[in-house]
Amino acid sequence: MNMRATTLLLSALLLTQTSCGVGSAPDQTSNTVAVSDNIAVAAGRLRPCRVTGTRLTEEDCADAQYWLDQSRRGNASFKAPAKMRQGETTFVTLALGTAPVPPPTPTPTPTPVASPGPVTGNETTPEDGSPAGNETAAIRPLPGDRTPHDLAEDGGGTGRTVDYHPFVGQKMKATLEGAGFEVKPLSPEIQTVTEGSNAIWRWSVTARSRGDLSLILRTTVVMIDSQGNAQELRPTVEPQPIHVSIGASTIWNWLTDLPNWLKALTTILVAAAALVAAWKGLRASVLGSKTPPAAAAGDETPKPPDP
Repeated sequence: MNMRATTLLLSALLLTQTSCGVGSAPDQTSNTVAVSDNIAVAAGRLRPCRVTGTRLTEEDCADAQYWLDQSRRGNASFKAPAKMRQGETTFVTLALGTAPVPPPTPTPTPTPVASPGPVTGNETTPEDGSPAGNETAAIRPLPGDRTPHDLAEDGGGTGRTVDYHPFVGQKMKATLEGAGFEVKPLSPEIQTVTEGSNAIWRWSVTARSRGDLSLILRTTVVMIDSQGNAQELRPTVEPQPIHVSIGASTIWNWLTDLPNWLKALTTILVAAAALVAAWKGLRASVLGSKTPPAAAAGDETPKPPDP
């Protein structure tokens, strides 16, 4: 009886563990299925967005269209040299801000006209058809404020300051690149530009090659999607031609390396002289071995007796 009771007890425990295992398995499977479903749903929500040219959700694409519509021409200035020497390092500064919104145009008071017809005044549209507060008025800085031109002038480096009017949005990305230059960014690539404020980018630029080269400054209106990725909306490209000549540092490097060149040249000349001497010795020994004994004795041939 004891043996039988023990067997029944072990069987009951085994059945209990088996039932618990069977009960927990569906939970794990359901969790895995739920995660897979979420990933599939997230991937299935991505659609081609014509605003960015990438695949986004409908909400992100709508936000991209909104920020694209909000962008407008702003004020920007960058300071870069027109000439550099090879090996020279300088700084390039870009300052960018939104253009102030012009005040609304006051509506003129209609002049009463003595006529039976209704009064039709309030004609505020210019003759060229452009709306009030056009682009020319929008890019004028507010009096007394520090403009991007002032900030670029104080940014260091050499050269003249160039003013231009790129598209500006709330999030801006600025990059600088050019073949023959080593460019190191000194500020965040993406910055926020709010109304009435300016953002500043700086780069350290070293000329590595000579010739007529160009630095390409690119500013782009971007938006950050729900996944935290920057989506480019509207770029503006501004090239800056730079002539790079032979620098003093390059000439100094040549002069300091001159003893090394002289040593190398001397070694080559000594080796060449030793090779020529060895060749001459070998040639003389070969020709000497081929000379007849009579010629080697001075060619003393007896002369015939006089008749």
